[in-house]
Amino acid sequence: MVTDKKFKILIVDDEPEILDIVSDEFREGGMDVDVAKSSADAIKKIESTKFNAVVSDYKMEGGSGFEILDHIEKIGDNAPLFFFMSGFYRLQDGETVRLGVEKMYAKPFSVKELVSDVRDVLEMKEMV
Repeated sequence: MVTDKKFKILIVDDEPEILDIVSDEFREGGMDVDVAKSSADAIKKIESTKFNAVVSDYKMEGGSGFEILDHIEKIGDNAPLFFFMSGFYRLQDGETVRLGVEKMYAKPFSVKELVSDVRDVLEMKEMV
């Protein structure tokens, strides 16, 4: 089921090329996208804007995706869904659930699959 709702997504990565590729693909998928180049920048944006999902790199210069995840957990029921991208760190399925991560994508990954998965999870959440 495809909804008419335009989901708001925050993409976080310190590598400009990856940030551009991933954010462009989400925009092409019809989503409203904002970007952050660091965990600190992402946290500021999350504090001022309501996002449906955050897609973040795990390891970034000057911080990590776990800092963002920790901040999101404090928001409560209205927290955005969280997805990890990583070339360095692997989470087992049980760890992702325990930590509140919807899914982990190991680099290199299919950006089209990432966008499709995020949309599917958000649409499922809308139906509940």
